[in-house]
Amino acid sequence: MTEVSVMPGTQVNQRALAKAADAALRRHRLVPGLAELATAHVEMIPYAYPIPTLDRDEALALTIPWLEGQAIYPRGRFGTWRYEIGNMDHAVKMGIDIAAVWSREPLRSFSAARTRFPWGAAHDRHHDDVRRLRRARL
Repeated sequence: MTEVSVMPGTQVNQRALAKAADAALRRHRLVPGLAELATAHVEMIPYAYPIPTLDRDEALALTIPWLEGQAIYPRGRFGTWRYEIGNMDHAVKMGIDIAAVWSREPLRSFSAARTRFPWGAAHDRHHDDVRRLRRARL
């Protein structure tokens, strides 16, 4: 199974897309070259993934604080429009942290020393956001 993102309005030849995806999987040796293609299905889902743009971070700098001012706390890879960083563990941790803000329980971070994770600065920004929100709620 593969996933391909396209900008809104892009005309997609579904048969050609399936062939191109199959060829790419074989070219990168993710599928053996002689293996039979069992099935191909293309599902077009509008608005399925956030697609980063060059001005995304500037837009988020305005959007996220406004949403939080409305008591909407976007979290996770989709909620923060940072799909390219983090993983499911990171997304769950963001949910736990925001729950701690609302319950006023102590923040139980992995490390008080802000351990460097593979996703680096984005993870640190998230923890800065959580700390700021906790101060605002107290």
